[in-house]
Amino acid sequence: MAFSALISRNCLLAVLMIISCSTLSAQTPEPVGEEESPNYGGATRCDWSEIFGLDEKYFDVKLVDGRYFRNCISIVRLSADERRPGDPQFLRFSFVNDSQIRDTVVEIRDSLQMRIGRIGMGPPILMTIYPAMEFQRTAELDIPQHFFELLGGLGYGGADESQQAIGFDNMYFSAEALLGRYFTSNLAFAAGGGIMLEGGRDRYEAMGHLRWRFTSEEARQQVRFEPGPCQFEGVDDLTPLARPGEGWRYSNSYRRLDSTVHMLHDSTMAGASPEIFLFAEGGLIFDGNFEGCGDRPAINPEDYNEWFAGGGIGFIFDWFTVNLSYRRSRINLRTPCENCDNEFIVNTNNVNAALLRLGWHLDW
Repeated sequence: MAFSALISRNCLLAVLMIISCSTLSAQTPEPVGEEESPNYGGATRCDWSEIFGLDEKYFDVKLVDGRYFRNCISIVRLSADERRPGDPQFLRFSFVNDSQIRDTVVEIRDSLQMRIGRIGMGPPILMTIYPAMEFQRTAELDIPQHFFELLGGLGYGGADESQQAIGFDNMYFSAEALLGRYFTSNLAFAAGGGIMLEGGRDRYEAMGHLRWRFTSEEARQQVRFEPGPCQFEGVDDLTPLARPGEGWRYSNSYRRLDSTVHMLHDSTMAGASPEIFLFAEGGLIFDGNFEGCGDRPAINPEDYNEWFAGGGIGFIFDWFTVNLSYRRSRINLRTPCENCDNEFIVNTNNVNAALLRLGWHLDW
């Protein structure tokens, strides 16, 4: 008798423990925190009501390969801009575990079957998820044919070594504008003008600019889902999505596809940044209104001849441009003649300078 009572008591305790565990497992834990997840395809998570119109928030999901996710709250299609057509497609499951939201990624092969259920909701839902239909579009590189630049410059010409001290000491400043056109994909000519400020004197430039750019291409790709990453055939019959417009190419290799959602690969061939170019330039210099400007009166007006020439390398970062160049300039200044009566002489200074220019770049 005592032995039978002991067995009955132990069996009763076991049954109570099973019922207690079942009750606990049926309870849905509320998450106390959330791990950051990448934003794929414009949506972080897709809840069950959005996908299937179900009232429940938490489900237990079992895949046919045996993997099991308890308290699953979301399933979403994944995309990434670095993905290429023909690469495997993936789903991300989000579920509550230890009061934290966890994510796991599952590959969709030709199909992915799973059972969705919850204690007390009746028979589980059998669902098959198929890869999205993939389409690809590539736009060719659009090479700009015109450009406009506004540049501010800082030049270093060293110490003034002219005989009559007509040069400038160390630094000078410039402001220039260029308008150019490419006659081939690499070669351009630009015309422009500017102002040079040196030693308190203003001089004006009329210039020509020859440029050779090194073109290189890079593919910029955007991957997105239409109508969205939360779209699945689900348990209802949905109307297949119309194919995208002109220029899109079908690029699937799966046997069975979800016709209600499209994965679109939109690729654009664009010029790599920064754009690098070499240039040569030169032009004439005209005096402003300062003491000693011009060629007359002077005993040697034929010596008056102002110009500049040089070349260098430049870089374009979208709207910003910077270049570094060597520039040789020939400038004049009239000063009183020491051995003459009330006469002036045209003096010449040849300047070898390094010029750094920064500015705004616009192309079209």
